[in-house]
Amino acid sequence: MEALQVYFISFLTRIELFTTRYHRLVLYHYSLCLRTASFVFVNSTWTKNEVDAVLKHSDSFLDLLYLTPPFLAAKLLFLSDNASAEVRIVYPPFDTRKIKKFKLERKEPIILSIAQFRFVHNL
Repeated sequence: MEALQVYFISFLTRIELFTTRYHRLVLYHYSLCLRTASFVFVNSTWTKNEVDAVLKHSDSFLDLLYLTPPFLAAKLLFLSDNASAEVRIVYPPFDTRKIKKFKLERKEPIILSIAQFRFVHNL
């Protein structure tokens, strides 16, 4: 029974290591690609803070890896570092003059909850 527990814990540890490395790699490349944008627009301060954090992200190991010939060539050919691009908030995302046309009559009270959960936000 103990051998099975040790194997199971080892298996879970490997999965956790894989997902952590995967998210580290995705975040690094997302940051690289985002830096190539000439303009970056978001629709909220929360999103702006998230994008700013991604733009500031660096990983010294992957930076060193990208100095090796095959990666360096790809980085030089396809990615131009434009990290100085300012992230700007564009809101409201719709024409608010149309809201004035809505009738303000009493409606049935409801609760609407919309959320998005991603592991990447917990790194």
